[in-house]
Amino acid sequence: MQIVFRIFDKDTNRAQWTESILYESMKANKIEGKVSQVCCLQEFGRQGVKQLPALELNGMMLSQGKPLTEATMAETCTRLAYALQKMGKAGKEVLIKS
Repeated sequence: MQIVFRIFDKDTNRAQWTESILYESMKANKIEGKVSQVCCLQEFGRQGVKQLPALELNGMMLSQGKPLTEATMAETCTRLAYALQKMGKAGKEVLIKS
């Protein structure tokens, strides 16, 4: 499964900071993936983003209009790592049962 985060923010400096923090949290949780910034007002409208900043994971909006803090990024990556681990174990169990 490919992990793709998108950060929506019209403040480019804050978006860059958020991207940096998100990559650090991903690395700490051994998550491989991509992070991109979306700073275009037209793209916000196309994607249905109503409040900034916003964070999206694989097309699913995780947060809108709330500060994207270091703690938020760490918690998001910890939960994602746990979910990926559970998915991996479930996949191995299915292979073993087959």
